[in-house]
Amino acid sequence: MAFGGLSGAPDGVGLVLVIVCVAALVVALVRGWLPASALAVGLLSGGALANLLDRTGDGRVTDFIDLPHWPSFNVADIALTLAVFALVLGAGRATNPPRPAPTA
Repeated sequence: MAFGGLSGAPDGVGLVLVIVCVAALVVALVRGWLPASALAVGLLSGGALANLLDRTGDGRVTDFIDLPHWPSFNVADIALTLAVFALVLGAGRATNPPRPAPTA
C-alpha cells in the first residue's frame, strides 16, 4: 500500500492485506523465523495501520511529499520502507543455530 499501491482497490482488500501481513509477521517472529527488532516491527505495523486509517476517511491515502522522478508518498510510506529494509537486512544476517550431532 506504500507509494500509491492498491490505490484503486476496494477498502476491504487493503484491510485483508494488512491483517494477513501483520499476522504473518507475528507468526514469523514468534517461531523465530525472522530475527527483527521491535523498532522494525513497530515501523511496519505503524506505517501499515496509518495508511489504512488514512484510507478510511475518504477512500484514499493523502500523499503530501512530492519529489521529482519519484511517486508521491507520506510519512507512513517512509516508515514502511525503513521497516522492510531493516527486516531484509536482519534476515540476511541471521544465522541458523548449529544442529546437535546425531547420536548412535
